[in-house]
This record gives sequence, C-alpha cells and structure tokens, in this order.
Amino acid sequence: ERRENIDLTPELTRISGRVTHPDGETPWSRVSVALSSTTKRALEQTVSTDADGAYQTFLPPGTYEIIIADSKGADPCQIDLQNGDDINNIDFAPETIGESWPMWPMVLVIGLAGVGALVALGPLYRRRFELGGVLLAPAQTFRHLAAQPDWKGPLLMVLISGLVGAIGAATLLLEQTQAAAMPMFQAIFVLVGLVLVFPGIILMTGIAWIAATALLWILTRLAGQAPSYMAVLCSTGYANMPSALLGSVVAAIAILAGYDLSQGSPLSLGGLWPGLAAGDAVLTSVLQLIDLFTLWSLVLTVPALQAISALTPGRAKLVVAAQAAITLGIIAGFTALVEAVSLMMSSL
Repeated sequence: ERRENIDLTPELTRISGRVTHPDGETPWSRVSVALSSTTKRALEQTVSTDADGAYQTFLPPGTYEIIIADSKGADPCQIDLQNGDDINNIDFAPETIGESWPMWPMVLVIGLAGVGALVALGPLYRRRFELGGVLLAPAQTFRHLAAQPDWKGPLLMVLISGLVGAIGAATLLLEQTQAAAMPMFQAIFVLVGLVLVFPGIILMTGIAWIAATALLWILTRLAGQAPSYMAVLCSTGYANMPSALLGSVVAAIAILAGYDLSQGSPLSLGGLWPGLAAGDAVLTSVLQLIDLFTLWSLVLTVPALQAISALTPGRAKLVVAAQAAITLGIIAGFTALVEAVSLMMSSL
C-alpha cells in the first residue's frame, strides 16, 4: 500500500507571558527573556518584552528553561512542551533587572526646578495688584499697564510655565525610563537627556511667547494700528496670565496627583475628552492646545490690545481670532508633516 504526503514535522508550540515589577502590575518593557532547551543542544531563543511587558515565541516540542536575563528575584522556570501546546501566563516579577543606577540626580534636578518656580512667585507677588486687576478689572488694568509697561511680570509667568511644563515632561519620561530595563551606559545618556529637558522646554516656551507676540503685533499693524512691539509684549503678556500662571498651578496639582499630561492639561479638550480625536494625531495636537485658561487669555487679549491702540472691540476680536487660527493651523500643519515623515520612514 502506497502512502503519500505524510507530514512528520513536529508542530510548533506557543509560549507567552508577562514581565512586571514586583507589584505584579507595572509592566517591564524591553526585557530579554531567554528560552533554552534542556534536551536539544544549541537550541536557544531570546525575545524582548513589549511596552505592556508581554512576550511570546514559538518553539518545537521539548523541555525548556525560561529565565529573565540579568535579573534578580526571578527564579528560572522549566516547562515541558508537547505538539500543538499553547501555554500562556508564564509570568515573572523580578526584583531588579540589569545594573541599578542612581535616581537622585534627576530627583534633585526636578526638586530644584520646583524651587525655582516657587522663587519666581516672589517677584510676581509684588505685582499682585496688576495680576488681580487683570482678572477683576481688565480694561482699567490694561490702561494702567499701557502707561507703565512691565515686561518682567510676563517673563516671570513664562518662566514658571516653562518650569512646570518641564517638570511634567521629566516626570513622565522618568516613569517610562524606570519601567524599562537598560544597561548603565544607556541609563547615563537617559539621565543627561532628562536634565536637558528643562532648558529645552523653558527655551521653547519663551520662543513661543515671543513668536505669538510678534504675530499679534503684525496683525495689529495690518488692522491699521501701529503700537510698538514692546507695548504689545508687555500688555498682552499680562493677558496670558490665566494660561501661563493659573494653568501652571493646575498642571502642578495634576503632576502631584499622578495625572498623565501626555493628553494635555486636565482642563483641555484633549484632557477632558481623550477619545475625542479618535486617534488622529493632528486633531489631538489641536485639542491639547484648547483649554479653559487659553480661551480666558484670548478674551483678555481683546481689552489689552485696545489699551495700546485705537482698535474697535470688533477689530480687536478679529485680530485675536486670526492669531488663534493661525497658531492652531501652524501646530496642525507641523504635526501633519511629522506624521507624514514618520509614515514614510516606516515604509522604507
């Protein structure tokens, strides 16, 4: 009797599991999971965990030992695989992975940034009447500021806003770094990068303030008025008080409460309704910029412009609306460009 097409190839088995911190919940990403056969020589395989700490692989039947590379507190696991097995929940919760590296430098930098933000509140306290007047009697206060320009108050608010933003970004990056396993030399580069976050974000915040003021100054001149750039900088700088100062207070409270600032401020459209953008990166970037304090600052910019120019309320509103629309358009366009480049690079 003739027999054909008899497949004697052993069927691969699937092994999957998860690697977490000792609490059993926090995932440990980029961890090497080594699987070696105890019955067949030179049969070894190493896989890495993903962002959720999960791993999986396919192996022929046999007896294997599974270990977490360079770990402490995670005992090796031996498992016997048969044809067609699908074994999951081979989980590990090691105490440490790789070399431990000191966290105190980054904690110290974050602490110093917090102290810097608190110190900057001192000079702002001497401007409490102007700050309170912007909220309670904006038209009268902006006329006073037009007669006695002050650029130091807005600069201090920008500094505080930048420091709080940098603390939020560094805290988020620090949490992600702690959740990943990495050798010492990589950890040093990460620490240096985290420290550079602070001057980078503060510089970006200052540049954004100067650029936004320049755009508003140009639009005001196009509307038929010719205030000086410094007049616009000083007056509208105080109009940004809700966004720069009150928004920073809310962001600081959110950081202390463990809120994820990657979705924007808790009071932004992106923070209030995280699923509103439906995964659209461009729409997400726009929603993260629109919050209650930003809208409040835009409303205050109208009387601020009127105090330094002869714009009518209608024209002042149009200038402010044009500035907001152009800013959102630039952010959306830049995000779309980054997404397009990212897709193009991934397709190569």
